[in-house]
Amino acid sequence: MSSLIAASVTGAFDVTRIGIFTGSDALTFMGTGGDAWSHQGGLLNVDTSVPSTSATLAYLNGGFSLDLTS
Repeated sequence: MSSLIAASVTGAFDVTRIGIFTGSDALTFMGTGGDAWSHQGGLLNVDTSVPSTSATLAYLNGGFSLDLTS
C-alpha cells in the first residue's frame, strides 16, 4: 500500500513609492514566491520539492510605463 502527502505555500508582497522624481511618477516592486512539496511512501519513498520565485519592477510617469520582470 502506498500513500501520498502533498503541500504547497504561496506568498507575495509589493511596495509602491509615489513621487520618485516628480509628483506624478511612481515606482512599484512586487515579489512572489512559493514552494510545493510531496512525499510518496510505499515500496520506495520519494520526496520532491519545487520552489518558485519572481520579481517585477515597474516605473510609471504620466502616460509612460516601464516594467521589468525576472
